[in-house]
Amino acid sequence: MATSTRPRVVILGAGFGGLTAAKALAKDADVTVVDRHNFQTFLPLLYQVATAGLAADHVAHPVRGALRKSGVKFRMGSPISVDHKNKSVKLDSSEVLEFDHLVVALGSATADFGVAGVNENALGMKSVHEAIGIRAEVMRRFEDLCRFEDQTRLSLSVVGGGPTGVEMAGALAELKRGPLKNDEANAAKHIDIYLIEAGPRILPMFSERLSARAKKDLEKLGVKVLLNTAVQEVKPRQILIKDQDAIPSEVTIWAAGVKGEPTGALLNLPLEGTRVSVEQNLRVNHYPHVWAIGDISSAKGSDGKFLPMVAPVAMQQG
Repeated sequence: MATSTRPRVVILGAGFGGLTAAKALAKDADVTVVDRHNFQTFLPLLYQVATAGLAADHVAHPVRGALRKSGVKFRMGSPISVDHKNKSVKLDSSEVLEFDHLVVALGSATADFGVAGVNENALGMKSVHEAIGIRAEVMRRFEDLCRFEDQTRLSLSVVGGGPTGVEMAGALAELKRGPLKNDEANAAKHIDIYLIEAGPRILPMFSERLSARAKKDLEKLGVKVLLNTAVQEVKPRQILIKDQDAIPSEVTIWAAGVKGEPTGALLNLPLEGTRVSVEQNLRVNHYPHVWAIGDISSAKGSDGKFLPMVAPVAMQQG
């Protein structure tokens, strides 16, 4: 059997960055994509799954389907170690993949910033499983409210005033004002929705005018927007706030930020915080055969700050 003379490229991660890189490199290299799931999740629409606006299969797409006819191979698994000397990566399936170039595109994970109780008592927004969990919990609590038929209130809290948090709070308000009100108006009337932000305004990455408009629109929908409100601890049924009264919260959704995927720490690569340290061209510092792209990369803007972990920014960077 003929042996290929083309460079071997292994890409860790089948998100936006990984799949885009795989398709671009396929014409000049033998490419293998590795991901722990055999589907790609369209993260920007997870909030709609969480609020019953979309079915889960509308935001999860088969990786093999995306790579069909591209010549790219796919392996389902997670990297557990990298042998940089021999240029190979070992997967949790025990398979060892040899490479000439390694592309790390592992994405990001929910960051709790050291706040107590987040992992135990809050729901994240980084996977289809988590989104379905939020939907199930909200609907279960709503059914409890319908059963009580009294003045009991249901508090739903979203922590984090970035794009994900704002979209989630707005979607919950629409769910309350639409389907839930139509199902049981009295129960829906007793639902409170909070958006909690530690800083002085929501959507701080955008203009002050846009932030003010978003806050006004959310409040018009019935969302209670709390600014300068730093979470100290998440309890099972309430949120403790620094130097303020506690906020009741039967369901707490954590959208306060993200960090580099922890799996990246297993690859024996230099890190800046939780991101892989890279040069301006995304080559990993001191590792000429390894590249890091997307959320896991420590790429910085002209101001010296990490670039935002969103696909449009990556596309603008080329």
